[in-house]
Amino acid sequence: SVDFTDFADITFLQIEGNIYDAPDSGSYPTTTRQLSIFYENGTTVDLYSGGLISGSYATGASNQFVDLAMYLFTLMKRASGASTNALAAPIDVSNLQTLATFCTNNATYFNGIIEQSVNTIDYISKTAPYFLLSFVSSNGRYSLQPLLPLNASNGIKVTALTPVLTFTEDDILPGSFQKEYLDADQRRAVNISLVWREADPLTIGIQRTTTVRYPGTDANAPTQQYDMTDFCTSAAHATLYGKYELARRRYSVHTISFSTALLTTSLIPTQIIKVQRQRINSRGDNRSEIEWYQVTNVKHSSAGVSTISATQFPVNGSDIARISTEVVSGTFEVI
Repeated sequence: SVDFTDFADITFLQIEGNIYDAPDSGSYPTTTRQLSIFYENGTTVDLYSGGLISGSYATGASNQFVDLAMYLFTLMKRASGASTNALAAPIDVSNLQTLATFCTNNATYFNGIIEQSVNTIDYISKTAPYFLLSFVSSNGRYSLQPLLPLNASNGIKVTALTPVLTFTEDDILPGSFQKEYLDADQRRAVNISLVWREADPLTIGIQRTTTVRYPGTDANAPTQQYDMTDFCTSAAHATLYGKYELARRRYSVHTISFSTALLTTSLIPTQIIKVQRQRINSRGDNRSEIEWYQVTNVKHSSAGVSTISATQFPVNGSDIARISTEVVSGTFEVI
C-alpha cells in the first residue's frame, strides 16, 4: 500500500565492507573512507542523436552532447516532455543527428555529471566549443552549428569550400566596413594545456594533462590551459580541441563588421562568406582583395539594414580552409 513513485528515478547502491579505517587504538573515526564508483550509464533522455524513428525519439543513456543540451532544455521547460516529438520552444533540431555523427566521427563525447545548478543557455554556450560546436541564436531560434565546415560524411571538410554569400563593394554600405586585428598576445605562439579525466571501471578516476603545441614552440612559451575534466575522458578528444585552438590562433588574425541592405536570405553564425573589395591607394597599384570569413553575428534593423560581424577564415589557393586542414593533417607536438 506504500507509494514509492517518488523514488522511481533514484538508483540505490549497496556497499559491502568496512567504510571506516580501523584505528590503531582507541575509538573508530567519525569520518568514512572516500567512496569512488564507476557509473556506466547516465539518466534516460530523449535520443535526438538518433533522429526520429517511426515518428518518435527513442530513449536511453547517451554520451552525445546534443542529447545533453536538449535534456537541459527539457528540464527548464523549454522543450516538451519525453512523450512528444515536437519542441515547445524555438530550437532547431533538424541537424542534431548530423552533429551527433560529427561528434562520433571525431570521438568527442560527454562523459560526466553536472553536479550544480547551471544556467542552461550559458552552460551550453561555454561547453559546445569543446565539441567543435557553437550554440547560436538567430532569427528567433536557438541552434547548434559546427565550428568547422562538414563534408558529406559529416566529418571535417578539407576540400574546396563554397561561400554561403559573397559581398562586394556594391553590397557594403559606404563607410560601414571596419577591420580590427587581434592583439599580439592573441597571436603569439603558445602551449595549449588540456586537463581531462581518465575513467576506468577498475580504478579511481584521475586527472591527466595533455599539452599540444606547434613544432618549434618553446616549452617556456606562455601556456593557455583548458579544463575539460567535467566531460572529457580521452586524450584524443582533448588533443583535437587543442589543435583547433592552435590553428585558429595562427590563421584567424582579424575580424570585420559591415552593413548591407536587409538580407532576404538566411545567414547565421558559423556560416562561411566571402568579401571582395577594391584596394585603392595613391601609387596606382589598385587591386581586388578577397578574404573568407566565418560569421559570428548578424543583426537586422527596422531601417532595412543588416549588420554582419565575422572573423577571418582563410583558404588556400584551392579554396580549402586552412584551419580545417591544420586540424585534420597538421603537424603538432603532443606531450
